[in-house]
Amino acid sequence: MARQAKLLWQVVRPGQKPVSEAIAGSVGVAGDLANMVTDSVQAWMLAALFAGGAAVALYFCLKQVQPAAVAEGPDLDEKIKCLPCDIGHFMTLSAAVFSILWMIGGGGSGIEAIGQRLGVIEQKLDVVAEDVGDIRDASQINIPIKRPKTAADHYHNAFLFHQLRGDSQTAWTEAQAMYAGTAPRKLDAAQLYYDVASAALGQAQALAKLRELAASTGDPSLTVVLARAETDPARRQEIVAGLQAQAPDYPFSWWDPMRPEAASAPGFSRRDIQQVADKLDSQIAGLVKFRELYGAQPASHWFFRPNFQGNLVDMAGQMETSLKGTRGTYDQILSGEVARKAREDAKRQFEEARAAR
Repeated sequence: MARQAKLLWQVVRPGQKPVSEAIAGSVGVAGDLANMVTDSVQAWMLAALFAGGAAVALYFCLKQVQPAAVAEGPDLDEKIKCLPCDIGHFMTLSAAVFSILWMIGGGGSGIEAIGQRLGVIEQKLDVVAEDVGDIRDASQINIPIKRPKTAADHYHNAFLFHQLRGDSQTAWTEAQAMYAGTAPRKLDAAQLYYDVASAALGQAQALAKLRELAASTGDPSLTVVLARAETDPARRQEIVAGLQAQAPDYPFSWWDPMRPEAASAPGFSRRDIQQVADKLDSQIAGLVKFRELYGAQPASHWFFRPNFQGNLVDMAGQMETSLKGTRGTYDQILSGEVARKAREDAKRQFEEARAAR
């Protein structure tokens, strides 16, 4: 029995096999990295797989070594140096590596656990993109991109040549290239396109270009800029109504800080006051919708350079609070509360004046 146990130990023990150890460690780390990419492959699964493979390989190794069980020293060592033994040693070490990594990771993987503690695995790509954009804004805003490839690159160049260098023609070339491919659906890009076109071509042609581009691309941000540029309130309202019907999931369909919306009464009849109250209700509902849609995405989803826009969610919230206060006043007017207070004040003043005589 002691001889059999010694034989089993000599078979399982890898001996002087640094190459197998190095390979097993490499496979363990590679598999652990793969575990970070997909949830379907877990470290414990790979540990079990290698353990099963090691058991099979060592079984065949024992069968081959059994006839030499009585041998000692170099003869037995030479017998153990066989392919099944090498495979068994490799798989045993790999199973051990995966088991250790699994235990370190608390059921996940060791590297994954470390990565989560450093906060690098769950980092959202849009946040990273926004951070990178901020770096470019801060340190490279004066440097044109020599070989622009993306809409963001063309935006950078168009902004630079238009705002900082006053080169309208170069800026117009970059602005057109910005929309040569897929429309970027960024509001600052649409506004820059119109501003650059106005400087290069004149306002009339710029509006014509903007309408044509909005119709061909279906980019709602271009329609928002069209509404901004419209001076006729009735026509502007038509554009906004069409935008809300065509792009209800676009926040600026419902509110735009650069789109004035008046809610004044044409007269003092109850009907006129009710119309203003209804208009205020519509504006408040639009602000609520805007905050819901805009806040569902990072600001970089709506702008190339969100750090130039301010906190629009807070701005919309302040506007909503203000309009609700105004709406409350109209409620008092419609309910007759304001008229009643006015009569009471007039009566009190009259009585005070009469008592003073």
